[in-house]
Amino acid sequence: MAIIVNWGWMLIGWIKTDTFSSFSIFWINCVIFSKALCCLSSLSFSINNIGYVGTGYNGTVLNDFWQYNPATNQWIQKNNFPGPPRLASVGFTLNGNGFILGGFNGSNSFNDLWQYQPTIDQWIQKSNLPGSARRGIAFF
Repeated sequence: MAIIVNWGWMLIGWIKTDTFSSFSIFWINCVIFSKALCCLSSLSFSINNIGYVGTGYNGTVLNDFWQYNPATNQWIQKNNFPGPPRLASVGFTLNGNGFILGGFNGSNSFNDLWQYQPTIDQWIQKSNLPGSARRGIAFF
């Protein structure tokens, strides 16, 4: 789930996307996102009212990356995540950039950290998380 301007975005099941408004109690059906949402253990984050989702597993471990604009109700494929395909990673936002940390590819866990710069649609590898590799990381 990613939060985009007082809206919670929930990826339900395999192919359904719904939003929940924090200002009132109702759900709005959004455009169905066919390919990338048809997977498990994807990660997500939001930057400047735009949602991002990527990686995961749909029978194959994935490295694709997508942008959702709620103003236009459209999905746009972005540059693929350049690290090893993975699932069970964590996504977060800091200073207008998105980050992917850790994950698992079915055989190995990772401790790498990647920064996504949305203004230029570019990925940069940062310093690895110290210690052992991790997957299913949580934060608050």
